[in-house]
Amino acid sequence: MGAAGGAGGSAAPGDGRLSWVQRIAFGGADLGKNMFWSSMTMFWLFFLTDVLEIPPATAGLIFLIPLVWDGITDPAMGYIADRTYTRWGKYRPYLLFGAPVCALTFLLVFFKPPLGPTGTVYFALAAGLLFRTAYTVIDTPHNALMARATSSSHERSLLAGSRMFFAAMAALVISLAVYPVLMGEGAAEEAERFLVFAAAGGAVCVTMVWFCFFAFRGTDVARRGDPNQPPPPSIGDIAHMLASNHMLWIVFAATAVGVMLLPLFGKTLIYFAKYNLGDDKWASVGLTAFSLGAALSIPAWVLLSHRIGKSRALQASAALTVLMLLIFYFNPSTDRTLLMSLLLVQGFLGGGFNVLVWAMAPDLVEYGEWKTGKRVEAGVFGFFTLSVKVAVGVGGSLLGFLLGAIGFVANRPQSPEVLANIKLIMCAVPIAGAAIVFVLLFFYKLDHAMHRRITEELAARRK
Repeated sequence: MGAAGGAGGSAAPGDGRLSWVQRIAFGGADLGKNMFWSSMTMFWLFFLTDVLEIPPATAGLIFLIPLVWDGITDPAMGYIADRTYTRWGKYRPYLLFGAPVCALTFLLVFFKPPLGPTGTVYFALAAGLLFRTAYTVIDTPHNALMARATSSSHERSLLAGSRMFFAAMAALVISLAVYPVLMGEGAAEEAERFLVFAAAGGAVCVTMVWFCFFAFRGTDVARRGDPNQPPPPSIGDIAHMLASNHMLWIVFAATAVGVMLLPLFGKTLIYFAKYNLGDDKWASVGLTAFSLGAALSIPAWVLLSHRIGKSRALQASAALTVLMLLIFYFNPSTDRTLLMSLLLVQGFLGGGFNVLVWAMAPDLVEYGEWKTGKRVEAGVFGFFTLSVKVAVGVGGSLLGFLLGAIGFVANRPQSPEVLANIKLIMCAVPIAGAAIVFVLLFFYKLDHAMHRRITEELAARRK
């Protein structure tokens, strides 16, 4: 079990194995968080356009603004967390107290207010901002635990695999929930079902995040003024580390592009099912197949990352994603069984992205410490999740803009041109994203061997 350091983010993590309970608990917290995250990314835009009946371009902005705010607050949350000293630890208190608040604000984003069109727009935006602020409070500290618990690159791959497996389970549960949620007749009944779904998701999140809080007792110790530990990094230290950490910027860029463009396939799937197939309930089947494929792929991607390295495995995932998206786009059949099979395979091949970028992220902490002599944990994850959340917001806004540009109007029959363009958006945009990620990773050099040399050198420095 990894031992915790003393004061601040400068404390060195343990270098031993974590227990299976800790691995499961860390991943389980991601299941809780992804009841929120996947719900928002999968169908909050759909809720805004088809339940609240907000125009697509406006809905895209409502989707974007809270995520940009969330991303901006992540580095600030990292800075605060690195300076937190409590008897419960440095990062864990935010899991304990932040989860219930986040669950309550999640109800607001899926609430249909008894307001006119303008009032509904402002309410949705305010609810999104409140929720994203609360989400930051639990997200950044939970991510930082990954770097604090162990310095082993392989162990971090297992943690990343655990969190992505449980994240995929959350996506699978949400995909299954799409069908009963959309069974409502009309926007009013659908709104009620969305609210029930949000309440259930909030309860799951609180339970799983609290499980992580208890499982990591003793590994997140914060002692103010410990003479054996350097002080937490200053803003200048963090800025210097960010400027010097070239590997961080490569991962930052690849993650931003991938998170911005790749998920448009899943986000557009619900529109594809409702309008291209004329069967909005089939969206649940398609999303379930896609999420199941991603969940099943995680052990394979973790194993491959051990064999050939995290960045090369991610390149393989990107290349195979391009191939499958081309097959899906040029497939003229609407046979449900064939489409479900293609979605299952696409989920499996594309499932490596989230696993591998999160496995790469904690290694950047040691790389930055090696370059500058200052250890920044929560700050690194704050800037990393900044790229993720802003990119998700831009991606959702982009989808809203593209739907508006092709002439899409919610809850009405679409012309053949609009239907063709929905499928084009669904495939061409993610293809571009996967291709860019593939190219960027040629510049990433922090493999297992290099990371091991860095951690050994850092250990010698501390002695």
